[in-house]
Amino acid sequence: MTAPFLVTIDCDSLVSHHAVWGLPAPATGEVEAFFLRALDVARAWLSEQAVPATFFVTAEHLTPPVLRRLVGLAAAGHEPGNHTYSHPYDLSRRSPMDVRAELERNHRALADAGLVCRGFRAPGYHLSPFALVAVEAQGYVYSSSQITGWIYPVAKWLTALGLRLRGRATRTVRHPITDWWTPPVPYHPDPSAPHRPGSSPVWELPIAAGRWGLPTVGALLHAGAPLRLFDTPAARPWIMNLHLTDFTPDAPRLALAGPDFTLRLPLARRLRTLDRVLDRARAQCRPVCTLLDLAGSLG
Repeated sequence: MTAPFLVTIDCDSLVSHHAVWGLPAPATGEVEAFFLRALDVARAWLSEQAVPATFFVTAEHLTPPVLRRLVGLAAAGHEPGNHTYSHPYDLSRRSPMDVRAELERNHRALADAGLVCRGFRAPGYHLSPFALVAVEAQGYVYSSSQITGWIYPVAKWLTALGLRLRGRATRTVRHPITDWWTPPVPYHPDPSAPHRPGSSPVWELPIAAGRWGLPTVGALLHAGAPLRLFDTPAARPWIMNLHLTDFTPDAPRLALAGPDFTLRLPLARRLRTLDRVLDRARAQCRPVCTLLDLAGSLG
């Protein structure tokens, strides 16, 4: 049986993106404009491709116009997901109380706007034991936090090292090396070590690397690697994880375009790359669905 292709989009705020690259905090107006413009492009692309997506949302910097955009996406068949309230990159190092508060506060803020979440993604692609406990307590069906393989964690570490050598402080946190052995297929996590299978009732739906070790994430897609390197075995769910930066128009005018090379690429080129990945998935006759649909099909 051919497993589905899934599109997920992390809606990190411009504040979070600046924190990753060691840039000063953006102005409030810039934050709202970044959300609105990128969400509009993302919705248009998804509509053109007839693909439902899962949007992982942090509520801290959402304004009423941005919330209305997100509610419109949910009404169009897209799924909202919990990405914590303030997107703390060090979530895995925080206390159980802090972790649970991040999830609960975000869930309430989104639910009050009409966006009810059933799944979670941890900032930084690492599901800690405390986060798993909080996900279970929230009654969620799944997490999609782990990223498999060694290429992405190493690339992330090298980028952080380069920023530090240039005197910039980044808030990124390195993956534990044990995450390299995360299964590439959906599994129930071990409560004490969520990178391995165990007894949790929650499904972990990992962003699995393809045949050649590359996970299908925006930064790696736009780096110019041959797209065949992202191909995933047909029996394994193929998750393409993007960020709003993949859909940001007129990106070169942003301060973020200085350190983030993807924003220096024309929007049309970024979207063509996404089109080509989707074409490769469709060539495998994969259905498309949201993460909640996938978790439901697993039982």
